[in-house]
Amino acid sequence: MIELRDWADQVVLDLDQYGPLMRLDDEADWQTWGTQFVTISGLSQKNPPDPRAFNDWREWASRLCGVIS
Repeated sequence: MIELRDWADQVVLDLDQYGPLMRLDDEADWQTWGTQFVTISGLSQKNPPDPRAFNDWREWASRLCGVIS
């Protein structure tokens, strides 16, 4: 299984065409980091899940990947 920071780094690279994305520096703050996907132009119309509604980053990541793929 992939670790949070490795996954986050890959997502930032994969989605750079939507605009500048912040890297995840503090794993404990993944929900705040994840809110950028809710508001960034090009992704917001796909209705990505709000990470603040999740307690587990993996569950949120799975939902996010379902929306952006």
